[in-house]
Amino acid sequence: MGEVLTEQHRAFLEANHTAVMATVDGAGRAHAVPVLCALVGEELWSSGTDLRVRTRHLEARPYATLTVLTSGFWGEWLTVGGRVEIRRDARVEDNLRLYRVATGHEPDDLAEYRAAMVSERRLVYVLTPERVY
Repeated sequence: MGEVLTEQHRAFLEANHTAVMATVDGAGRAHAVPVLCALVGEELWSSGTDLRVRTRHLEARPYATLTVLTSGFWGEWLTVGGRVEIRRDARVEDNLRLYRVATGHEPDDLAEYRAAMVSERRLVYVLTPERVY
């Protein structure tokens, strides 16, 4: 399979970090939630926790779509679908990388941020784009 993301897609994803993630439950019902996301390399990263509904859905069916939006409802959007890997091994560092890419800066209090990632049992969802529309 060739490259899925064009330069135009990448530029949009690098500039916009608000998205709606859709997963599917065991009965085929959609579950959609707002998330922060960022393009890291060729993948879309977002954050969650071990106890989130979407985590359970992705463990059973590792596929999702992210509809990335501009800041206004009536703006442009881009939907990216693909397989999702749930990353737990480097929770703190992965979330820190996501934060840096999405915000362009370090957390105000790095020690507090790291502690929050541990106490909240944060993880990172890594979506590899297969389909873009």
